[in-house]
Amino acid sequence: MRDLHAGAGVFASRPLPVPIYTNVQSPTHERRNRDGRVGVLVHRVIGEVVDSARALPVTDALRMVGDTVERTVPATRGSAAIRLRVQSHAARYVTHFMPGHECTFLGAEVRVERGRVDLAWSHPDHGVWFDEVKTWRHAGMSWDAQTWDQVDRYMKAGTAQFGARFAGVRLVVTGHTQDSVVIGPDGLVTPLMSSPLAPAVASTVGAA
Repeated sequence: MRDLHAGAGVFASRPLPVPIYTNVQSPTHERRNRDGRVGVLVHRVIGEVVDSARALPVTDALRMVGDTVERTVPATRGSAAIRLRVQSHAARYVTHFMPGHECTFLGAEVRVERGRVDLAWSHPDHGVWFDEVKTWRHAGMSWDAQTWDQVDRYMKAGTAQFGARFAGVRLVVTGHTQDSVVIGPDGLVTPLMSSPLAPAVASTVGAA
């Protein structure tokens, strides 16, 4: 598989340093745990609203996101901040990354070989692709080993299942549009917004 960092300017910076603590759990580790929980909730909310939200005006779609967050995130200590983050990322997907109504939503947490993809989509002209949604805090982050493994697994699974119809994986970074990319079946990395799977293109190509 080609170097997934090959795209110029894509994830060029080095990872942030991680402090080492010997006797207690590090703040960095605790923050990663919180970020992981937020990511799971964001995926769940997007999966619940995305199919219906495409047929709604933006204001109604965002209201649906907010209502779903209220139902999905338990009201516990600190939940207000978590709800705000989940709603922000889910709303960002709906307003900036959601494919148009002529695309077919194949589902959320779709089981594929050796894993589950966050979202799966199909377009009559562009084929089938997977969305891997990331809620990274920092722009320009390097891909960690888990992301490398996920993309590699999903590329292989998509090609095996859909053959020539598989268009690749959209790595959607909800907080940083400029860091969102498409990894094609040939391993080529392209900025999402200048690719055939850019939301504006996906919502117009093939439309009546």
